[in-house]
Amino acid sequence: MNRVGESSKLKTEKSSTHRKLRRASAVFIAIATLNMGGSVEREGFEDFDHSFENGVCYQSIEFNRDGIAETGEVEYDEIINVQPVTDEEAYEKIRKELSDEEMCVAISSENDKELVEYFILNQDADPKNGVIICNMGWGADLRDVVARREAEVTAKSNPDKQIMVINNAGSGNSSLIPESIMKEMKETGSFISYGEWIYSLLEPELEKYSDNIEIRGHSLGARVAIGVAAAYFANTQNQIKTLNLIDPAGSDDRGFIGVAWGFVVSEGLKLKQYSKESKYNELSQLSDDNIDVSDKNNFKQNYIDLPVVMGKAELEDDLEKVLTAVSETLKIVSPEYSGLNDSETIKSILGRLALSENRPEHILQILLPEDSHAIISAGVGARVIETVDQIGMNDDNNS
Repeated sequence: MNRVGESSKLKTEKSSTHRKLRRASAVFIAIATLNMGGSVEREGFEDFDHSFENGVCYQSIEFNRDGIAETGEVEYDEIINVQPVTDEEAYEKIRKELSDEEMCVAISSENDKELVEYFILNQDADPKNGVIICNMGWGADLRDVVARREAEVTAKSNPDKQIMVINNAGSGNSSLIPESIMKEMKETGSFISYGEWIYSLLEPELEKYSDNIEIRGHSLGARVAIGVAAAYFANTQNQIKTLNLIDPAGSDDRGFIGVAWGFVVSEGLKLKQYSKESKYNELSQLSDDNIDVSDKNNFKQNYIDLPVVMGKAELEDDLEKVLTAVSETLKIVSPEYSGLNDSETIKSILGRLALSENRPEHILQILLPEDSHAIISAGVGARVIETVDQIGMNDDNNS
């Protein structure tokens, strides 16, 4: 059995050197890419208003069992109205749950250096009501004020469900991915083994939720979410209800340089526009760097190895392996101006998967015709991100 306990004694100390190293690495990648003849693809994106004054613009596509895409009208989803500071009692409760004292760590019974750190929010909610498992994007750490705000908004938006938010490998007190698993990932481009490792550590905590589970993932976290869902089904034979993914990388072969360009240059420029225009941008100026780049192994795994894996076109294979694990809805959000994916490629992948006999009831693609991958970044605002997570999940056909 894994041991689960508080991780307050494992606090990670960071210094300004970490931030300098991270910025230096970003500049290095950008220069390397420019020297290879890259160009910034921004045409069209800057023509849109990203204030979210009218909500999030989207178009829902559902794939029937013949693989045919049924495309809805372009709509706007109103930004969720969650203002935790107006409800002091609930706000203080969630803030306590987000404190270091409430952080938990799941430790491997075979190697006590392998561990995953996580939060449980809405702890008083009945486990029978289910859980939302949140896998954050690359580098995210719940000690970061922006990540905490996102978790807070998710908890307030889903008060009847428990919320589990996982710190990524190498962030906070979560250990690095074991070398043997990282080697396999680099060879195959698959995140299934990473998900199996996460599941093996969290299994005792997940037992109490049965099949009433929604797993969410953003970007890198979306690929991890696929692996966790597949492992959960393989070990329990229980399906999860919903797999809710925002722009998972790996739809085509981009390689390390393509992924680095997408993150650092293309999306970096778009994030600046979001930060400037979004009326829901509350805390991005307070965001900190979360990966301990002074550790050479951490730097290598997060800045080199994982981008290499994400640059391989293995998303479709991973999704095929997880279809049986989902009972109700598989949803992928595809921003039109993503620096990591092409929305038409995602559409083709989902159309092929929809033909499977073991598919979930609903397979959805949510197109965001005015947005980019950076819509899940700090400069957009937590309420916008939660709105994107909820699009398509509360419709009558998915209730």
